[in-house]
Amino acid sequence: MSAERIAQEPAKRLYEALFEGKSPEAIAASLANGIQAVIANVERLLGDIAYLLASGRIASASFLLATADEETAKVFILIDACRVDPAKHAHVLKSLCKAFYNHRLKHAYNAMRRYPPAFNGVATAWCYWTKPWWPEPADPESGEPAMPHSTYFDREMPLYVDWDFYSGKWMLPDNSTNASKFGREPELNRLDVLRGDLGQIKLAFEAGLLSSAALACLNEEWRNAYVNEKTSVAEIEEVQNGLVEHLVSKLRIPEETVRRSPLFAWPLYHFTAMRSDNT
Repeated sequence: MSAERIAQEPAKRLYEALFEGKSPEAIAASLANGIQAVIANVERLLGDIAYLLASGRIASASFLLATADEETAKVFILIDACRVDPAKHAHVLKSLCKAFYNHRLKHAYNAMRRYPPAFNGVATAWCYWTKPWWPEPADPESGEPAMPHSTYFDREMPLYVDWDFYSGKWMLPDNSTNASKFGREPELNRLDVLRGDLGQIKLAFEAGLLSSAALACLNEEWRNAYVNEKTSVAEIEEVQNGLVEHLVSKLRIPEETVRRSPLFAWPLYHFTAMRSDNT
């Protein structure tokens, strides 16, 4: 079995377990349980991060921070999976299952939320956040090295010895590696950003907006629409307004709570199927 096929196997099995032949109601129930599990795991990882920081183990803490960040992205991937008709868009669900296991795509999900692009630049921004190398290809005469995706610096650099082809030296992590991710600047402190994201997700969870009933409502409102780079803001707002009415009337959840929830994140499922090198 090829390495590529091995890499695809978990995504294939996830699709078969969660979506293949399943009703929208069964899918909503499974994904609600998955979101609850992700929330619990992010909280566990935050506890581990606090333990490592107290011991001065910043590099290892930064790796766990990147891991917790990617876990958080799974919430939005699972929400996106509730937006499509499983009978019509199996290929989309398969691409979301791949995103569930892909570091760069989970990074892009977070980046698109935190740094929302202009409406007409969504596809361009997605390509930017998933690009595996900068520049691509590297120009050997420029003097600038080819830079890997941000996930390399978040996940690999704090843990592994590696050879730096630009400086011609071995790179060895130390306990201060990635210390800037825990700095005093609120917008640069990745730990505070993650805590804020988790807080919003937990508020939605406690309000019942990530329950199987709410996710079933989400599917009812979204499954006859499909969002891509050509979809207008007006079309999205129309569906979102219908979702608000549905959730307020059926689950008695305040409109403001609905509109501030993860259910209002920009749908990105279409872009997970876009091809990029080494996706």
